[in-house]
Amino acid sequence: MKSLLALGFLLTLACVPAKKYKSLEAEYQKANIAERGREAQINRLEAENIRLENEVLRLRQQNQEQQTNRRQEQKQYDEALAQAEEKYRKLEMAYNDLVSNTRQEAYTRQTRTNQNPGTPVLSYPSNDPNPGNFFPNNSATDTNNSATNPSQTWRGGGNPPYTTDKTGPGKTNQFEAQEPLSNTLRPENQAQLTEIQNQLRLALPGYPSEQLKISPSQGRLLIQIDDALLFENDGPQLSPAGLSLLDRLLKIVKPQGNVGMLVENYTGRTRENSLGYFRAQPIADFFNQNGLQSGLSPKNYAPLAFETTGTEKVRPHSVLQVQFIP
Repeated sequence: MKSLLALGFLLTLACVPAKKYKSLEAEYQKANIAERGREAQINRLEAENIRLENEVLRLRQQNQEQQTNRRQEQKQYDEALAQAEEKYRKLEMAYNDLVSNTRQEAYTRQTRTNQNPGTPVLSYPSNDPNPGNFFPNNSATDTNNSATNPSQTWRGGGNPPYTTDKTGPGKTNQFEAQEPLSNTLRPENQAQLTEIQNQLRLALPGYPSEQLKISPSQGRLLIQIDDALLFENDGPQLSPAGLSLLDRLLKIVKPQGNVGMLVENYTGRTRENSLGYFRAQPIADFFNQNGLQSGLSPKNYAPLAFETTGTEKVRPHSVLQVQFIP
């Protein structure tokens, strides 16, 4: 009996380590599973960290591009603003000039300063309803009668051709005024005009026809010159080459004695009408200062063509009209 109890006790002691082992093995597997789970979570976090770092790099690059674009847009805005301010300044100058001094008064003042002694002053008669009369009749009869009969100041007599402003009857619209024309010339004057034309063509060779064109028209000689040949860049300042060209014209026209020069300038752009005036003025001043009677045409305020589309552009140019003084 005792032997049986000892055997049972021994068997009991032998079974305990096996159960403990299984328990420990189960805990180990459980811990192993948990470890693998933590490793998987670490891998997911590392992948997320890499994604976030790439996103940060992308956002930084995008921010740099946006800053570059903003700087370019700011530069374009500043340039556009500067151009607009420059155009506004030119328009304001033209407006102030027209308000404070009429074109007639400014021209009279300039020609009186530069006129040579003994030469009639080119001025607008105070009672002349049309500012287109730039070359006054020098006869004593017409001068004496000009105070009572303004039409006598026009070549050929009669009523001066002009259009009236819609704002009131008899009010001259200088933008539509027409300078008087003489369609017929005495034979000797016609021969003189032809001779001037021939001399000019000999003195000004080599220019393309689209840059310099000389042609007779209604008793006058028209000299059309591209502004690129006369002016510095896009401004009203005559260039050295332009002064040289005008000097060659002067040496041929001035010795004729009985001719004057009427100056027009066209920018071809409605928004730059004032530039036409500021370019025509120094040309007229050049001839006056060198002893050749010269005036501004009322047409210099009007563009040659309205710029309505990108293809309808007119090259800026000046028109010099050689015409006989009565």
